[in-house]
Amino acid sequence: MLADGRAMGTVGFVTGTDLDPDTLRRDLGRSLPDYMIPSRVVLDEMPLDGNGKIERPQLASPLETVATHPGVGTAHDGRRGPSGRPRRIRILLSAAPAHSGDHDPAFLMASTIRKVLARPGDAVRLGLALSKGWYCKAYYRLRGQRFSAGRGLRVFGQLSIRGPGRVEFGDDVTVWLWTSPWTASPDAVIRVGDRVRLSGVRITAKQEISIGRESLLAECRVMDSDFHPITPNRRDPDAVVRTVPVHIGENTWIAPQAAIMPGTTIGDNSVVSFGSICSGAFPANVVIVGNPARIAGKIPAVVAISVAGGASGNGAEITPRVPPVPK
Repeated sequence: MLADGRAMGTVGFVTGTDLDPDTLRRDLGRSLPDYMIPSRVVLDEMPLDGNGKIERPQLASPLETVATHPGVGTAHDGRRGPSGRPRRIRILLSAAPAHSGDHDPAFLMASTIRKVLARPGDAVRLGLALSKGWYCKAYYRLRGQRFSAGRGLRVFGQLSIRGPGRVEFGDDVTVWLWTSPWTASPDAVIRVGDRVRLSGVRITAKQEISIGRESLLAECRVMDSDFHPITPNRRDPDAVVRTVPVHIGENTWIAPQAAIMPGTTIGDNSVVSFGSICSGAFPANVVIVGNPARIAGKIPAVVAISVAGGASGNGAEITPRVPPVPK
């Protein structure tokens, strides 16, 4: 997309200086669908480093090139190729818009077939997990469980659902190991968002437990009730039992052996470390550790991207910053 809002389309870098754009696009059309044929072709002498590899940072910017040299013709971009000569750039601007195969059924089918052929074992396991997801949805409905799940439920382990309450899964939820969302009252509800991964998680709700989308929970325990009073008359059926909803934010990670106690709120993106016992409210974007749990600091953030000094002078190195743990 250009700065003025005009669609730029597809740009292709092709080696050689005597290629004709029309001929090139016609040859590509013999074996590629329309949406994969570039609507703009940049014919250039590729800049190479000392090892013969393409220096990507030195490639002409498609946006800059099209904006600077509109139309069809030959121009210099001010840079030089490996031979020392000014680099010649020839640009073909097509009136036809660029196409994408992201939603093309044939494109999606071909992509799926390639993945299956490349990793057949993974494809079989995924197929079995999806089949098991369909089975769980049908099985628990036939048993009268108030269980619903969106599309793409994957069950690689075992999914155990019990109780009179409601259990609601979003789309593309993945279940590993033995996972048990159980309810203890007709009014209880367990809500699990889209693309959540549950691995050996024990969830018990008497009122409400919600888990935000794209969260990862591994072999932890989540409960919204103590289920027994802490007073000495704990065998008294009329004794008061603490029951407070639990809310886990989006994109959280809860490590194994952690416990999320009644009334706990975990903010978005936060991490609960191994064996932490959480009770109370925790903000977003923090690391939570200990028993009782406390905030150890902010989650690591990518603060710099530096260029590694390799032989070619290329390569991105991501440097995270981990805040110190307060004493």
